[in-house]
Amino acid sequence: MRTYPIDSPQAKSRIIALTLLADGGLDKSEIECLESQDIVNRLGIASETFDTVMREFCEDIDQSGLRHRNGQLDLEHPAIEAMLNEIRQRNVRQALLRTIFDIVHADRNVSQGEAQLTSRAMKHWGIRQQNLTQPKQSYLAGLPPQVRKLVAEACS
Repeated sequence: MRTYPIDSPQAKSRIIALTLLADGGLDKSEIECLESQDIVNRLGIASETFDTVMREFCEDIDQSGLRHRNGQLDLEHPAIEAMLNEIRQRNVRQALLRTIFDIVHADRNVSQGEAQLTSRAMKHWGIRQQNLTQPKQSYLAGLPPQVRKLVAEACS
């Protein structure tokens, strides 16, 4: 598995790629979410960088044993921890977690892999539900009940 500089556009791109593949494959609704919300640019990532990292990540998956025999990603694999370790700044972690929520919510269905990745990221990054609440407005309030439930479970 490749390593990227801490908090770099490449490290952020790989977390997005991981989220896109956490449910077993790319969904049209998730790609549309990336485009309609301009997620890549909003996180300070050049489109070319994201495309390169996405391709590299798919190559790394095939060579690293990160995929189970059934094709699902092994989200308990030590490489996931290493990817999460490449994101250190609190504001970057929070922005990426919100991106994870947006992607997970895109198809209106939370898969087991998406739930597992969300929970693991929140625990690893030390983000609690109250960290996602801002004065006068909660980011969580706009999410569907199943995603809010996922956050509550990850925080318990």
